[in-house]
Amino acid sequence: MSQDAVSKSLGRGFSLASLYRWEAGVDLPSFDKMTRLARLYGTSLDWLAGFTEFRDVFAPGKVVVDRDALAKVDALAQSGKSLAEVPKELLHDGLNCAWPVPRNPMVMDSGAAHSIEMRLRSIYQRLRDNR
Repeated sequence: MSQDAVSKSLGRGFSLASLYRWEAGVDLPSFDKMTRLARLYGTSLDWLAGFTEFRDVFAPGKVVVDRDALAKVDALAQSGKSLAEVPKELLHDGLNCAWPVPRNPMVMDSGAAHSIEMRLRSIYQRLRDNR
């Protein structure tokens, strides 16, 4: 979206001069203006401020996967460990790698999440078989 389109879409307080100054780092927008920009772009304030690499934080259709949990259960399966040796916090109706929100998440569309789910089912089966 061009600066002119942003300025026109958001109206008062979003002059082209203001947008140029914000992009150049000469000035910062107010909190109110940042929230209006986030709504316009359909993103989070964290993404606008550079605090997250995820533009669409918890958007509908996205799935969060804990990379650390996935690596941990994969390592257990690879080393011949059994399901009994999986930490209890990762077990809930199978292997749980999606809640609570993890420290090292992956955000993906549901198609990619399906391939992760298939990988987890395979790991789960290996852990079950390693008795």
